[in-house]
Order: sequence, then structure tokens, then C-alpha cells
Amino acid sequence: MSLKRVKGHSTGRCSMKSIILKSVLVLCVATGAFAQTEIIKKNPEQQTESQQSENVIAKQKTEIRQVIIETKAEPVREINFEVKVGMTVPNTVKRLPLPPGIVKIVPRYADYEYFVPADGRIVIVDPNSLEIVLVIE
Repeated sequence: MSLKRVKGHSTGRCSMKSIILKSVLVLCVATGAFAQTEIIKKNPEQQTESQQSENVIAKQKTEIRQVIIETKAEPVREINFEVKVGMTVPNTVKRLPLPPGIVKIVPRYADYEYFVPADGRIVIVDPNSLEIVLVIE
């Protein structure tokens, strides 16, 4: 294969080097854009429970607390497990369905349950796994 010399353009290695560099640059930009797209597409169903609990903002926690206080739920007196996100709640703990007002605040909690320990915290539980997904102090 022979390269023709075009006025103002160099031939040989420099042209090939230029083509390779441009190709690498295009790949880097395309790959970066793809990676960015994947991060943006990640929705709540793909997140871990702890990531979801971090997504419940302070304002929502305040609103949830207010709704739960209005229900006047009876506190759970005997708790013999650690109350923190990710822990499993024993079947013996009486849990209540979340009120509809909370589902309006955080729709993904539609079928979730809650209980209130004697210390006044609000604990939201995934009914399928019995995993604590949110603790509101």
C-alpha cells in the first residue's frame, strides 16, 4: 500500500499516529458516555436497601414521623435484637402496615410494615425479608 503525498499533509508514521490517537480519543469519549448512562439509569429497584434508606431525605423522615405519631401505635417493649438498617426483625415482633399517608410520601414503601420501639424510634420493615430498611430517630 502506498501513501500519496497531499499538499499540507504529512505522510507515513505521523498520519498513522494521528489516526490512532483520534480513534483512541473517540473510544474514550464513547466509553465514558456509556458508563455515565449506566449510572444514571440505575433505579431504586436496583439499589440496595441501605442506598434506598439514604435516599429518604430529612423532610420525608419528618413527614413519616408525623404520620406515625398520629396513629398512636403501641410501642414494642421487648426488643432483643439490634435495631439498625439491614438487620432482620424476628417474627415475634408485632408489626403494623404503613399508613397510606406514608405511601404518598415514599411510594416504594407501599406494602411495608413498621413498629415503634419503646425509645420512640420508627422502624420500617420489608415484609418479605423482614429486613429493616429505615430507622427514624
